[in-house]
Amino acid sequence: MTLPPRSSYPSGATGPRTIEDRWEQFHRYGPYAVLTLSVLVGGVAADLIMTRTEMYAAGVLAVAAYGLQIWWGSARPRTAPGAPAGAAYYTARTVLAFALSWLNPFFAIYAALSYFDVEPLLPKRFVRAGLLTTAVTLAGSQSGGLPPASLMNWVAFCVLYVVNVTLALFFWHVGMREDEKARIQAETIAELERTNLRLEQAMAENAALHAQLLVQAREAGVDDERRRLAAEIHDTLAQGLTGIIAQLQVVTSLTDRDPETARVHLDRAAALARHSLGEARRSVHNLAPVALEHDERGRGAEEDGHRMGRTAPRPRRLHRHRHRRTGPRRDRRHPAAHRGRGAGQRRAARRGIRGSG
Repeated sequence: MTLPPRSSYPSGATGPRTIEDRWEQFHRYGPYAVLTLSVLVGGVAADLIMTRTEMYAAGVLAVAAYGLQIWWGSARPRTAPGAPAGAAYYTARTVLAFALSWLNPFFAIYAALSYFDVEPLLPKRFVRAGLLTTAVTLAGSQSGGLPPASLMNWVAFCVLYVVNVTLALFFWHVGMREDEKARIQAETIAELERTNLRLEQAMAENAALHAQLLVQAREAGVDDERRRLAAEIHDTLAQGLTGIIAQLQVVTSLTDRDPETARVHLDRAAALARHSLGEARRSVHNLAPVALEHDERGRGAEEDGHRMGRTAPRPRRLHRHRHRRTGPRRDRRHPAAHRGRGAGQRRAARRGIRGSG
């Protein structure tokens, strides 16, 4: 049989919480309960199958078994699995159980404990030997007691021994497989925990890198916006101001000599100033948040732009001067009309000729 690893549950708990805690309680108090049960059952049947001497011997062995359990109860917490102390306890208990079962078959109940703790008490290479020895005691008690009294008892003993050994080895192998699965599962869980830890670290690094990339992208966007604004100011406001300066310079030079021409250049400078002001307002409006499009200020800026556009001078239209024709005016009617008029004139001429004749 396979014993789960030892564990302790909190001192304030009222009972075991896991299967390991239940096994811990069984191995701590179970031997006392099983030994007491076997003593009670054996005592009830003692008058039928035991002599007075055998009763005294069984009593002494039972007291020794209780003493062995008390010693092991104090030594067990300090004993590692497979240690010599555990092997000595298992051997002594098996011998006592065999002797008690020899005197009274009902003491085999106490011998059955060896199936449950053979693996943690004995080294792994002695586990099968412990199971085979325990099967001898149980098969003897099940066949009618040790030693077998007749041939039929021997046959029954052999058959029961094979059955006990087969079952014991089968369940031991099943327990070994379960332990192996539990070990692999524990290793897998530990590996998953390590993988999750590495994944969390990688995610933290990725988050830091992502934040850094966002900062760089934001800075790059700010730089691009600055370059765009610089280009827009150069293409609109700077050129407009340059034109205004040029017009004002012309006005300064022509104020005394040609006031009319100076007035024209002054009007052009004012128009350029209005146009540059409109471009500046448009640039500021484009820089405003999108929510300002529906704000009163946004509508005010738009109205200022329309008003500025209405007050700005419009380019002069070039009118074509129509020249009066000195020659005969060309008839622009349809060619069919010309043909009809010519035919009428020819008919009138023929009638005139016939009349004169």
